[in-house]
Amino acid sequence: MQWPSIGFQESHVGGNHPIEDLIREARAEFSAMVEKQSKSLQEAIQEYQRRYQRDPPPGFDRWYQMAVEANVTLIDEYDLLMQDLEPFGGISAKELHARTAKVSTAQMISRMMVRDHTIKVDPDHHHPPRLTEVPLTIEWLDDFAEFLPDMDLAFNAIDEPRVIVPDGSLESSLRACPAKSAGENSSTSSLVRTASSNFKFLKNGHQNVWELVTISCPPSSPASDTRYSPPPPSPQPTDLHFVHNASFVKDTCQNPVSSMHHGFVVNPESLYTTQELIPI
Repeated sequence: MQWPSIGFQESHVGGNHPIEDLIREARAEFSAMVEKQSKSLQEAIQEYQRRYQRDPPPGFDRWYQMAVEANVTLIDEYDLLMQDLEPFGGISAKELHARTAKVSTAQMISRMMVRDHTIKVDPDHHHPPRLTEVPLTIEWLDDFAEFLPDMDLAFNAIDEPRVIVPDGSLESSLRACPAKSAGENSSTSSLVRTASSNFKFLKNGHQNVWELVTISCPPSSPASDTRYSPPPPSPQPTDLHFVHNASFVKDTCQNPVSSMHHGFVVNPESLYTTQELIPI
């Protein structure tokens, strides 16, 4: 397999320094993004519909007003949030509740609860490593607790990933999502809707976990190519290199060199993971 480009920009003698070019490009890109943001609630609704092919959720008008009052700059940018939530669109609400309840009892998971618009931590399922973050989260949620329904939120209590879903299962879940133009009552795939909430976390620490952490990668990605071999070392580096595509460089599936050089992959401390699609 040929060594892929990993999003670096070389420096050159003479002319602008690469960092100056990167700063100028980033500022221009950000300014263009800010300029395109909606200037009214109606514009925000239309932009949401254009991007996501669906109506905004209930209470969007109140969210918009809060965002304006807080001087939010990027008021239309939900792409990352939508990407993270999309796989759960093919799972029924009942099943999501069951999975959240189940995972809340697992090791190194803390549960935060909203009851009658009051936010509190479940004392029976709380772990000290998150003592700092939990008060901050409660303080943040308190600002709009009056709008929140009763719910349970499961928080990962360690600084390692907990959910690594195989690519095939992830694709099945995405296919099970209701059509974007359909209403909330659309049926979901029976395969995903009836998925068991009887899952468990497996400990994978103190070993190379490259094969595990890349099971979510598409078969066509460099990380899934078994023919991969590292590039020969450069005899004498002559240029400095600077990241010009941060998203690409951080994409594990595009950078198989991480299998040998990333400390977390080579020897993680614990890595308790499940391959079930769990809302953590």
